Amino acid sequence: MELINETIEKLILYARFHLGLETNDVVFTRNLLLHLLSIKKPYTKEIDSKDIENMSSPEAILQELRNEKDDISDNDISFIMSLISPKPSDVIKKFNELYEDEGIDSAVLYLYNLSIHNNYLSLSRIDSNIEWNYEGEIADLTLSINMARPENMKYEYSNTSYPRCELCYSNIGYVDSIDGFTKSNLRVIPLKLSNEEWFFQFSPYGYYKGHAVLINKEHIPQYTNKKTVQTELLFLDAFSSFFIGANQDLSVNNKSGHMHFECGMDKLPIMNAKPRYILKRREIPDCEIEYLDWYTSAILLKSKNKQSILNISELIIERYKTYNDEKIDLLSEVDGTRYNSLSILSKKIDDTYYVYLIPRNNRSNEKYPNGIFNTRDENKNIKSEEIGLMESAGLFILPKRLNKEIDLISEVLSSTNYSVSDMISKNKELEKHISLINSLMFKYGRKNNIETIKELVKSEIAKISEKILKDTSVFKDTIDGQLALFRFLKSINIEVE
Repeated sequence: MELINETIEKLILYARFHLGLETNDVVFTRNLLLHLLSIKKPYTKEIDSKDIENMSSPEAILQELRNEKDDISDNDISFIMSLISPKPSDVIKKFNELYEDEGIDSAVLYLYNLSIHNNYLSLSRIDSNIEWNYEGEIADLTLSINMARPENMKYEYSNTSYPRCELCYSNIGYVDSIDGFTKSNLRVIPLKLSNEEWFFQFSPYGYYKGHAVLINKEHIPQYTNKKTVQTELLFLDAFSSFFIGANQDLSVNNKSGHMHFECGMDKLPIMNAKPRYILKRREIPDCEIEYLDWYTSAILLKSKNKQSILNISELIIERYKTYNDEKIDLLSEVDGTRYNSLSILSKKIDDTYYVYLIPRNNRSNEKYPNGIFNTRDENKNIKSEEIGLMESAGLFILPKRLNKEIDLISEVLSSTNYSVSDMISKNKELEKHISLINSLMFKYGRKNNIETIKELVKSEIAKISEKILKDTSVFKDTIDGQLALFRFLKSINIEVE
């Protein structure tokens, strides 16, 4: 038991160095940990504190605890870290003080570092994410195999569930894991925007720099309207280093059924897109409008005047939600089910607002059972999951399974020791990639350097991702698609200059 005693003392020291544990709370906290871990007496020998002071995260100490107590769960670990972390109210107070005294960047950095130091954000898990850039046909893309997010997460919630979903405010301090991540050590910042209560937190998925989420305090459905844009702009007034975006309010991309926004500090690829057409709404001259040269249909609004952006965005959003164009198979509603919506992304640079409106439609038919404007069957081996806001903005979040499958495909293409059929029979994951493997063999054969061919496989995955994005575009880059775009713009009196 002495090893666990020592680990408890290391946690206490760690909390004093990194989590602000005060001297008067040390005995109280130590006794709670002793009770929780069924230990009668504390460790009394001296501990070298220098290594603990230099730690960037508690993962090494927590691994010691796992080694010493093999029945300890992730829920237990999360609860232990919550015990030695500042209370939610103390975190909010510190955040607000830093915001007032030093500005938003210092306040956000405090919350981010706290989330790492109390292990809500796992550095080892986030650092395991695999990312690469691709020089695309239209513009550059970023692709990421996210190793932090558990695969095949399935939620079965009802109105009586507690918490009702994985995003609900009631998750704060909740010990049992409901989505692969325990939340007893979660700390959040409350905000009031657009006369609604929200809370801001960092995401354990770590899709990109500063990956955070703004979540409505109430369990209300995702919505896409003028208020969506208004909330984004108000958030940017306070969190100037971030972008913020909301996914479409259609069921295919709204599994949680809880209104929220994705936030982050990266520059997303769509933000580098050039205009294809310069547009104008004469009644609102102080708002620049561009239709972007991009994979998906995307309209950019730019203005220093918040109200002008809100007026034009409302016009576009509300018109598109009920817009039909049978020439391109675009139907907004069938038998009371709405299919048209938009993903909305915003960024503020200096005093100018940038709002990206990306039309979406999730209707399917006999020819395209997965969606007329969605991933085609032949590309689902790369990504069968829904195409959301991040993909539309050029950051392609790929499933964890691809990490292993890229290695297996590369092995097929770098060795002739086994037949392709034998390798596929031994590795069922390859069956879905037969067409891709045949295509790559035709191009490169099978006697390739494994590291070289791995990069070529990743490049081919990026090309397929390009195709997927083009498939999701409502107004496609074809004569028919562009004529349909012009018809839509004309219906709201937006002119092409």
